Amino acid sequence: MGTQATEKDYKNFDIMDKNYIYKAVISLNRSMLRESSSENNSIINCDSSGITGRTKTVCKKFNNLIRSLCSSKSVELKNKCLNNSGYEYLNFWVNCEFNGEGFFDNTFTEDFQANMQNKIGECVSNDKLINALKLFKHEDLKKMKILDELYKSYHEMHEIIISASDEIAKCLKTSTKCVEDYKSAIRQFQGQNNYFDNALMTFKKTYEALAYEAFRKNISYLSHIAKIPEDPNESKLTFYTIGDNRNKIILISLFGSVIAVVLVLIYFYRFTSFGTLMRARSRKKKKRFNNQDDSMNNSLCINNSNIIRHNNRKYNLAYHSA
Repeated sequence: MGTQATEKDYKNFDIMDKNYIYKAVISLNRSMLRESSSENNSIINCDSSGITGRTKTVCKKFNNLIRSLCSSKSVELKNKCLNNSGYEYLNFWVNCEFNGEGFFDNTFTEDFQANMQNKIGECVSNDKLINALKLFKHEDLKKMKILDELYKSYHEMHEIIISASDEIAKCLKTSTKCVEDYKSAIRQFQGQNNYFDNALMTFKKTYEALAYEAFRKNISYLSHIAKIPEDPNESKLTFYTIGDNRNKIILISLFGSVIAVVLVLIYFYRFTSFGTLMRARSRKKKKRFNNQDDSMNNSLCINNSNIIRHNNRKYNLAYHSA
C-alpha cells in the first residue's frame, strides 16, 4: 500500500538545503525544542477531535519542526517561504514517524489535511503542504531512510569542517559510519532500483566534494575522513592521499583556467574594439574568398561553353565530310 517513489523523491536529499533542514531535524530529535501545547502558531490543529493517539503525538512534533524551519528561514534568508524540496522532506519525515510505529495506511494525510489551519504565516503554503503529503511504499521508504542517514552524516561532517573547531577527530567517527552505511546499501540493494543506485552515486560525488573542501582548508583531514571505496566489499578502511587531493585540485584548476580563458576570448571578440577589428577582417576575407569563388565559377562556365562549341564544330565538320 502507498505511492511508489519517483526519481525526484530520491534526488531530493541532494537537492534540498541539507544543512538548514537537518539543523531543525537534529534539534527536534535532541529535544532542544520545547513541545508547546499552544496552537496559536501551528500549521495543523492537533487538538482537533479527529486527531488522537499516535497521530496527535506526531502532529505536535510536526508543528514544532515546521516552526523551527520557519524561524530559521526568516532569520537566515530573505526568502521566507519554504521551497518545494522542503515540503518533500516534510512528507518523508512524516512517513518515517508513522511507518516506524507500524502505520501503513494513508489516514494520517487525511487527518492532517482536514485540520490544516496555518497560523505560521507566509513561510508555509497550505496547498503546497497538502499536495506534498502522500504515503510511500515501504520498500521505497526503507531505501530513502538510508539516504537520509547518509546525508545526516554529511551534514555533521560539514558542520565540523566549517566551524574551524577542535573537533576534527570527531569527523573520523562520522565519516567511518557514513562509509560503512554506503557500502552496506550498495551490497544490499545494488541493481534493484535505478533511482536508488543513481542517488547513491550522487551522494558519493557530494561526499567527495566535501572531503576535498576539507583538505584545502586543513590537510590534517586526510587522516580523519574515510574514503568511499570503489569495491563495496572492501573491508579495510582507506583514506585519501595527498596525491588524490593534488590531482583533484590540479584538474579543477586546469578546468577553471580553460573556462576563464574561453570567457575572456569571447569577451574580447564580442565587446571590444579588438574584436570589432577581427570580425571586420574576417568579413573582408570571406568576401574576398567569395569573389574568388565567383570568378572561378565564371571562368569554368566560359571554358565549358567554349569546349562545347568546339566539340559541336568538330562534330559538324565530321558530319558534312561524311
